[in-house]
Amino acid sequence: MMGIIFSHAQRTTISGTVYDNTAKRPLEAVAVLSTSGNATLTDSLGRYSLVVKQSDSIWFSLIGKTTMKYVVDTISNPFAFDVMIHVYAAQLPEVTVRNKSYRLDSIQNRIDNAKAFNFKKPGLSFVSASPSFNTTPGVTVGIDLVELINMFNFKRTRQMLALQKRVRQQEKDKYIDYRFKKILVIKLT
Repeated sequence: MMGIIFSHAQRTTISGTVYDNTAKRPLEAVAVLSTSGNATLTDSLGRYSLVVKQSDSIWFSLIGKTTMKYVVDTISNPFAFDVMIHVYAAQLPEVTVRNKSYRLDSIQNRIDNAKAFNFKKPGLSFVSASPSFNTTPGVTVGIDLVELINMFNFKRTRQMLALQKRVRQQEKDKYIDYRFKKILVIKLT
């Protein structure tokens, strides 16, 4: 019985938290090792707890890099032995992922394909001079040359009409896919 009490007295629990070099962010999955062979990993909050002998030393290892060994006898507060490890990894800003609604997708689609959505078959149009020329408005009239040239550019007109038809059909298909999900179709049928 005395041997059991004596061996229990020689063991102690070391616990604490492992932080990065700023002491603000706890580090997860840091290996905490002892010279007697006991080991543990830090949790998601950087906390650890390890039962060791009084004669042991402990050290911390992260991604192949180890800290110095700490002799258990010299640790003043074994229940709050916090350690900072220098981590030279770039911290990326937090990213928030959200599902776009159909409405936002449709608006973005209209903006991206505005040229196709707003395309009108070219025709003969007239332009009048602006009033800044000190002329009577509507007296000076001319033909819009760009529209006149585009009237005879049949290939471009055909391609733009096909593109317009395709983007409108895609928008309709996306609306149907958004509105009538597989679960809803199963419920309705």
